[in-house]
Amino acid sequence: MKVHFFSRSYVFFILFIITLLLVGFSYYAEYVDNLTPCLLCWFQRWSLILFCIFSLIAFVVSRSWWLSSFFSLLMALVSLFGIYFASRQVWLQHQPASQGYSCLPNAEYILKTFPVRQIAQLAYSGTSDCGIIDWKLWGVTMPEWSLVIFILLLLCSLWQFRKNKRLK
Repeated sequence: MKVHFFSRSYVFFILFIITLLLVGFSYYAEYVDNLTPCLLCWFQRWSLILFCIFSLIAFVVSRSWWLSSFFSLLMALVSLFGIYFASRQVWLQHQPASQGYSCLPNAEYILKTFPVRQIAQLAYSGTSDCGIIDWKLWGVTMPEWSLVIFILLLLCSLWQFRKNKRLK
């Protein structure tokens, strides 16, 4: 069986592997580097996990053009959520420290005790630890990298959707 580099199933598989590695890195940063994720970080991680799951399902059902298209759109939607959460955190990190944030408990406590509706409201406003910059690679913070990655995942998802429409 000859594998074409840009075949529908191959791209879904590559997206699955990339997002799986990114999710693995987020757990590595949390448990090995001891970086405590804030609430927006958790939502970005969940967006990555959902994207990973959808890309795996899309890989499995890639012979069906309409299921591939459906999951491509779901992946694009999840990417948009990731872009929203990452851009919100980037914005919070670039605010002056003098503005201050409301003093809220850490993300782990919020996720265990607060109802879902209130968690969504807190995610929009951000918690006090969302604006902290404690990791950089080449001068770029983790939320900024996350934003770039989610934009690339969105573009790949839309490209897959467009390609699925042509190949039906």
